[in-house]
Amino acid sequence: MRVGILGGGQLSHMLAISAQKLGLDISFYVDRHRAALNGLGPQFIGSINCQARLKDFLSQVDIITFENENIPEATLSFLDNYADMVHPCTQAIRIIQDRLKEKKLFKDLDINTNKFILVNTKKNAYQASEALGFPFVLKQRTNGYDGKGQYILHDQTELEELDEAVFDNMIAEEFIKYDREFSVIMARNSVGNTCVYDITENKHINGILFKSYNKKNDPKLEEASSYLKKILESLSYVGICAMEFFQVGDVLLANELAPRVHNSGHWTIEGSITSQFENHLRCVANLSLGDTCSYRKYAMYNIISSMPENLLISHDENIFLHDYLKEPRPDRKLGHITIALDTDAIDANQNLENFIVETLRSSV
Repeated sequence: MRVGILGGGQLSHMLAISAQKLGLDISFYVDRHRAALNGLGPQFIGSINCQARLKDFLSQVDIITFENENIPEATLSFLDNYADMVHPCTQAIRIIQDRLKEKKLFKDLDINTNKFILVNTKKNAYQASEALGFPFVLKQRTNGYDGKGQYILHDQTELEELDEAVFDNMIAEEFIKYDREFSVIMARNSVGNTCVYDITENKHINGILFKSYNKKNDPKLEEASSYLKKILESLSYVGICAMEFFQVGDVLLANELAPRVHNSGHWTIEGSITSQFENHLRCVANLSLGDTCSYRKYAMYNIISSMPENLLISHDENIFLHDYLKEPRPDRKLGHITIALDTDAIDANQNLENFIVETLRSSV
């Protein structure tokens, strides 16, 4: 079986490596040649907007899946003609790529989330400030990630200073002072079977994820996974999906979804019997689900903006470096490092965390 992946970044790379274990072939649909994918499968070069090229690509694969949700509506409509081949379904992509639709989905399914208001003008933003109070968060409805297109507005002055153009196609959300932020990652196959990974606690700097670590036997796993399962069932979803939560006291508030393998689940490559990448492929290829049991506690650190030098990790069996082979630039994810925390690697862990924190702060 040949799986076609729309996209050629690090998530596609990690999916392709997992495919080798399963005996699956991979083809990539990319906008330009990607050297990091050499040897992992043929690269079909074309624009995501070119339906003729996409049709040619579809003729060469058995299944289509996505590296990210930023797919134009015209392309999603085109893929509707091949619905049996496309996992997850285009309807899931449409909802999750728009924060307003996503928030409405939470409400429709009686899943708690923070208050939100549609904003298209500065006047709407003033109305949101009255309804939500300061501070509140102003976010792009689409294409917002890693803190991009987001503003935390603390008072009237900060709101007044924003240009009118900023307010087009936005959503205002209640600012939540949470006790922790975590994600749940679940796999669902075509017959509705599911499996879930440990809760993963997440730490951000400047809106960018820099650390994730799994929490075995977390008391909130059952509740959080029940919400995600409800969503996946409502969408007839096939594949891996991640759901992020804020926890305030004992209350969970749904924050957002990701219809794909997720950054916070990278620890599963070394830390689980079956990684999120392998289970995504198992779902879309109609294979049995793999065991999600974790071996121990792991922490994953994103390497942002520049790669660390002189890290003596190559001979440490408890530290794993993944280099995405990307050119350095501010706020770009260049790789990640996973560390087994209940080992002697804990000292290296603290040094590495200090490096990443300082790099993120200096890139602002």
